[in-house]
Amino acid sequence: MSVRVSVTDAAIEGRALDVSAAGMFVKTDQPVEIGSPCQILLNSYLSREPMRIDCRIARAGDKPSPGIGVEFVESGASAHKALSQYVARYQVEQRVVMVDDDAAVVRMVDRVLARSGVSLVGMDLAPQSAQELARFQPSLVILDIMMPEVTGIDVARMLRASSETTDIPVIFYSASMRSRIPDDLADIPFVSKGASYKEVVNQVLGLLPPQGPQPSL
Repeated sequence: MSVRVSVTDAAIEGRALDVSAAGMFVKTDQPVEIGSPCQILLNSYLSREPMRIDCRIARAGDKPSPGIGVEFVESGASAHKALSQYVARYQVEQRVVMVDDDAAVVRMVDRVLARSGVSLVGMDLAPQSAQELARFQPSLVILDIMMPEVTGIDVARMLRASSETTDIPVIFYSASMRSRIPDDLADIPFVSKGASYKEVVNQVLGLLPPQGPQPSL
């Protein structure tokens, strides 16, 4: 019987996938049989459609968490090539995390930043802790202000309250008014979603550490 493994967010979990030319290691606690067919279903926040990769289970074990080693089969070759390119984007030193509940906005900002050599990780739900966000090792965080459950204001305060994230630069990028930003966060740069994307890029490039990519506008 075929095993289907779902990775909930390839844009983020992709950095944890052990990908090679022949296959990859995926965390899962599903019971498996060596040699049986397997389909990896990658649901990425930045992708319009899930990426399906046909595989064959080659091994099972701990690395260090429970998971399976899978071999790509011919029908999954094109998906594997796309996955490898996608994962490579998040192995760079400079990484920007964008927290916004509008996937279309994240995709657009991702495209314009990519032209300047900046890799973007999109999160459709605000993180519940600074540690959760810190594990992506962002060089900069872009925050929407008005989001369900946890607002960008909440996330910004959480970042500043933790020793792990207090030094990470933050930009508010929102359709809300600047006046909604409280006094204790007034020093954080604000870009209106009505502004040009060039302004977003300039703000990002201006706040990234010196070793970051140079503008190509």
